[in-house]
Amino acid sequence: MSFLRHGQIYQPMSPPKGRRRSRPGSAPTPIGSMSLQLAIPQQVALLQSLPPLHQSASFSRQPAPTVNRHHRRVREFSSSTMRNFQPVLTDAQDPWTLPPSRKRMERPIEGPLPERVQIVCANLLYVEKEGLPPTMLTRLLRLAAFQNPEFYKAQAMRLPTYAKPRVIACGQDFPQYIAVPRGCLRDVLALLQAHNVRPEVRDERFAGTPIAAEFAGQLRPIPRQGSAH
Repeated sequence: MSFLRHGQIYQPMSPPKGRRRSRPGSAPTPIGSMSLQLAIPQQVALLQSLPPLHQSASFSRQPAPTVNRHHRRVREFSSSTMRNFQPVLTDAQDPWTLPPSRKRMERPIEGPLPERVQIVCANLLYVEKEGLPPTMLTRLLRLAAFQNPEFYKAQAMRLPTYAKPRVIACGQDFPQYIAVPRGCLRDVLALLQAHNVRPEVRDERFAGTPIAAEFAGQLRPIPRQGSAH
C-alpha cells in the first residue's frame, strides 16, 4: 500500500502545453527584438524626410543651403582673434563667498510685510501667518526641508528609489501657523530680520511638574568631588 501511495504522489514534471517549442532547436525571441523591428521602419522614414546633402567638387558632403541659411550671418574669426579672446564675467564673485553646492542664493521677498510676527516656541516652532505673503510662507517651509541622502545613494548605485522621497520636509502647514522644528529658530529669526520684520518669541514649552525627591545613596570619591563644586 505504501508503494501505491508514493506512486500516486510522484508526478513527473512535464512542460506546460503553452511553453512547448514549435520545433527543436528554436531559440526564444531575444528581449528588444520586437522593438527593433518596429523602430527600423520609422528610422528609414525619418531619414527619407530629411533634406538632401549636396556634394562638392572635392567629393565632400555639404549641407543644403536651405537648411543652414543662418550660416551666412556667421563671421569667421582668425586664430589670433580667438587667442586674444577673453570671456567677460558679469556676475563675478569671490570663490570663498559662493554658496554651498545644491544651494542657490535667495532673492529678497517683495511685497508688504508686517512689522512684527509672533513666534510660539512649544513642541515645534509656530510662526504666525497673519500678514505674511505666500512667498514668505514657502520660504519658511523650505527652511525645514533637506535632501534625502538615501535617495541619492540609491540613485548613484542604480538601485530602485521607490518609497524614498527626494526631499524630506519637516515643516507643517496649519490654518493659522507654520510649524517648523525648534532647531530652525536661528534660521527663522535671520530670515525675518533680513526683511525688517521684528520677531516676538514666546516660550510655551512645558517645563514639567516638580516633585519632592531626595537622594539616598552613597557617592564614590570622584562623583563626590564633582557634586561639591
